[in-house]
Amino acid sequence: MGTGADFPGSWEHGLFVHALLGRGGSALRSDRHPASWTAGFHACLRPRILPRPRYGRRDLPRRHWASGHGRSAVRFVLALLYRNLVVGRASVQLTLIRVVFQPAIYLFVFGHVVGRVIPVSGQNGYGAVIAPGIIAMATVGAPFVTIGGQVLSGYFFRTLEEWLLAPVTLRTVLAAMLLGGVCSGVINSLVVVILAWLILDLTPSDPAFLLLAVVAGAFLFSLVSLVVLLLPQRPDRGREVFSILMMLMTFFGCTFYSYAMLEPPFSYFALLLPTTYISEGLRAAYAPGQPHLDADAALTGLILIAIVLLPCTDWVFRRRLGSFSW
Repeated sequence: MGTGADFPGSWEHGLFVHALLGRGGSALRSDRHPASWTAGFHACLRPRILPRPRYGRRDLPRRHWASGHGRSAVRFVLALLYRNLVVGRASVQLTLIRVVFQPAIYLFVFGHVVGRVIPVSGQNGYGAVIAPGIIAMATVGAPFVTIGGQVLSGYFFRTLEEWLLAPVTLRTVLAAMLLGGVCSGVINSLVVVILAWLILDLTPSDPAFLLLAVVAGAFLFSLVSLVVLLLPQRPDRGREVFSILMMLMTFFGCTFYSYAMLEPPFSYFALLLPTTYISEGLRAAYAPGQPHLDADAALTGLILIAIVLLPCTDWVFRRRLGSFSW
């Protein structure tokens, strides 16, 4: 049976051309080795090849998408989710430290120890204030760990090309990455919810709203993670930018205190940070009677920020990965 090069215009032919003349086969380019045999080799191939393909749906024949685009997209999303699971299992010790041990220390020290000396009105005192903030930190950090692992490994080890060469659209790749970040954020947040129940004896009064706030927050910070990682020239610089943003949003975004404790101008600045809406939404789910930002306002803020950020993420993703140049 012939190879992809025997069938010009096919998807396999596009992969053949990319492997031969793309970055993986850059050593065969005539500009690097202008020997006569190299020029003759290119001359033999030129009538049978296509230009170097761009990644995405436009490079694949229409009959391929008409036959099973939906099934291919679903299989691709499941494969990427399974990849995240395998990576988490491969580094299970680090995963347990990040998901279980670190938030447990935060909850015990700030909720159980420090909470005894900080006078806060309410049944559970300062523990009811800090626990939603710790859950918000898990919601914020987990999507970046998942998506950042994919993007950074794709940059340093060139593994992202394997996903980009799949017979799916770029938006399918984007949706798969966002879904992976949302799943990671939801799972990590639910683990912290269980830890808050075991350590501080806190249970949410409105579990449905808690889940809604966690999903919205995880989706929002999946978008933020992609923008921060893909907008700079190198994704490792984006990691530094995200660490600075995390510091600002952690200490000024109502994670260790409620919005009701702030006074102007800090209360105005806190409204610019998305962690404020996640933390206050979770506090509304845990203790509706305590002072906090209105639950509907918190959820509306998350949705509005996500709506504004979604087209920006789509543009950055397609601009950076539509013609993979790393």
